[in-house]
Amino acid sequence: MALDDIEARTRKLYRLLTADFMDVVKNWITDDFVWINHLPEHIPFGGIYEGADGLMRYGKELATAIELKPLHVDNVLVQGTTAAIIGVERGTRVIATGKFYDMDWVHVVKYADNGKLSYLREYNQYEDMAAAFRR
Repeated sequence: MALDDIEARTRKLYRLLTADFMDVVKNWITDDFVWINHLPEHIPFGGIYEGADGLMRYGKELATAIELKPLHVDNVLVQGTTAAIIGVERGTRVIATGKFYDMDWVHVVKYADNGKLSYLREYNQYEDMAAAFRR
């Protein structure tokens, strides 16, 4: 895949994550896909999620915990089949507390030779999120 293709594919992925999550699960990931999102223990969707079943579990945990708006991607940096995505999440509401938070983040994604996503690792500035989950 060309670098331009990876950037365009990654931007499309980030639109789909909040617009059509099932498309990502069904058509975008490898069988050995891994999503890593380490968060404080009181946030219910931190952890390591593997394969389509793991990604579905992650999506369900997110949907029951927060109301997520579209993710804003500021920049996509590509090297080989790896991309670093710099972005921000704004106005997310924690369902259990009714509190809102904003969060800057950097994600790293890796694509397999077939163009499917094999890895996603979140690096979140999660202090405001953690506070919003506290009652």
